[in-house]
Amino acid sequence: MTSNRPSASHRVDEAVIIEVAVNGETRPERNPHVPRTPEAVTDDVLACLEAGASLIHAHNEDITLAGRAAADSYLAAWQPIMDARPDTLWYPTLTAAARGAAGLDHVVLLKQDIGLRICPVDPGSTNLGMPGPEGLPVGLVYANDYGEHPQRLRSV
Repeated sequence: MTSNRPSASHRVDEAVIIEVAVNGETRPERNPHVPRTPEAVTDDVLACLEAGASLIHAHNEDITLAGRAAADSYLAAWQPIMDARPDTLWYPTLTAAARGAAGLDHVVLLKQDIGLRICPVDPGSTNLGMPGPEGLPVGLVYANDYGEHPQRLRSV
């Protein structure tokens, strides 16, 4: 069978963008290696950048924080990163505490405080689930109304 994929030597000279999502909502109880504290996020992100990462996505310690509290939580990890690597391209997650444009209040503050250059936009919905204690599915529907996005983007 013949492959249409380029050979490894062909791809050597092509640019590659490596995006790293350093933590998400995974907790240390599930995976003790996931960075959750600001210090651990700082250390892991700097290591990923040194290894060649181009773009970083990270959550803070508490996705339910909003506004200044969420921004300050991110700043605890990201101020040292931006001081060391001011060219870093990164973005936080949306907050679970606020709907509509208020869900990006922390992004506006991060833009003002450390020059955040991109932000998340999650249109639509997805089901997030896992087996519960009795083996039955538990979870939630993560949803963002399409009508909210113009308002959100204007706020940034």
